[in-house]
Amino acid sequence: LTGGGGSGSGPNLRIRHVVGNPAVRRELLSLLEVSDGSGGIEMGQATGRQVALEYFTSVLILSDCGDGLDVECADSRALATTLAIQDVRQQSMLRLAALGRPAALLPPVREILDLRQGA
Repeated sequence: LTGGGGSGSGPNLRIRHVVGNPAVRRELLSLLEVSDGSGGIEMGQATGRQVALEYFTSVLILSDCGDGLDVECADSRALATTLAIQDVRQQSMLRLAALGRPAALLPPVREILDLRQGA
């Protein structure tokens, strides 16, 4: 949920880059959108728009060693982020179902860097 910017789209795909601290639940409930460089806002800068996590049908979580973390710490952060996002999305699905608006959300996809998994 942190890092560079970028968003894009295709005929059946719209990509939005958002940031938030996965350790702070209220930040997962209202994420900040990051600019793709259009609209006069420099790429990677916050646009000021907030996006609810339940807005997304799919979530991709990437491991990041950019903070000087080793691979194991980066993977631990990615797994913790995955669990937090799954919990927030499950609560959102229950709330929407109670309102008569069931949602079909795909489970988050995460990247793991640990090279031992391939062995």
